[in-house]
Amino acid sequence: LYYALGSTNTSIKNQTASGNANGLRLILNIEQYKYYPALYTPGQPDAGLRYSLHYYKDPPNLIAESYYAAPGFHTYVPMTLKREKRLKKPWGDCEELSLKRYQFYSRYACLNELSAKYASESCNCSYQDNEAPNPCDGVQFLSCIIPTAGYYRTQLSQNLSVCPIACETFSFATEISQSSIASQAFNSAIDSFINVSGLISDAQSKYWLPQSYTNVDFIRDNIVYLDIYYRKLDMTQILQLEDTGFSKVLSEIGGQMGFFIGASVLTVCEIVQYLFEKCFTSNLKSGTKKNTTNVVASDNHIFALERTTGFTPRDD
Repeated sequence: LYYALGSTNTSIKNQTASGNANGLRLILNIEQYKYYPALYTPGQPDAGLRYSLHYYKDPPNLIAESYYAAPGFHTYVPMTLKREKRLKKPWGDCEELSLKRYQFYSRYACLNELSAKYASESCNCSYQDNEAPNPCDGVQFLSCIIPTAGYYRTQLSQNLSVCPIACETFSFATEISQSSIASQAFNSAIDSFINVSGLISDAQSKYWLPQSYTNVDFIRDNIVYLDIYYRKLDMTQILQLEDTGFSKVLSEIGGQMGFFIGASVLTVCEIVQYLFEKCFTSNLKSGTKKNTTNVVASDNHIFALERTTGFTPRDD
């Protein structure tokens, strides 16, 4: 059973208003009278519907993020979508790997894919690919695949380098409440879509139910009434941002200079202009002094030459 809310895909339903009257409503017959005693263990004695709320691109995590709806009760599941965006290295520790079976990366999808791969290799059959040459049968799935995949998933989850934390995750925050179904009043309404009397008669003919079993008993033991809906049509976002970026470093430098020495962008430009003019003027003065000295030397030389070649005429 799969039902999706909140996507633009035409095959996925959208909730346009909040409240339980506008969400997903399920009224199911869990057929508790067909439960097989050999499959029950002391660790899982539950009767009812097990479900998971997850992002539609992410596989459901029925191991750690599942809920139960009990028969004979009306279960209300209001939910709120939460999005978390993390940074990659060196600011954060998230990473996104390429997966074969899933387009959207999540840590659970990575663990699910790797544990399935190792379990299929250990059990010599494949349970994720229906077109594989050696698909697993029911016995192999129950006796080998489930415990082996669980073992590998536990071991792999302890190493973040194998399946790192995803950079973008979606989750649903819920607050579950329940109320008992009014069996007497609901008995006549449920017959319009579930033939309770016919189901009881068929089960009694196969000795699954006693002859004294009534419609009220059937609703109490087998009918699950579940409403899943958005509490509000909004989304909570948690964004991880860089603590110090290039623009922030420049802002910090400018702010400190302005606070302590009263400097600004114009002051920096004036300092650069002053240094440039100082260096240019110094070079210009050095060149001028050199040329003046040569001229003076040249003048002295001419003057000396003139004094050497000069003569005083005689009075004849």
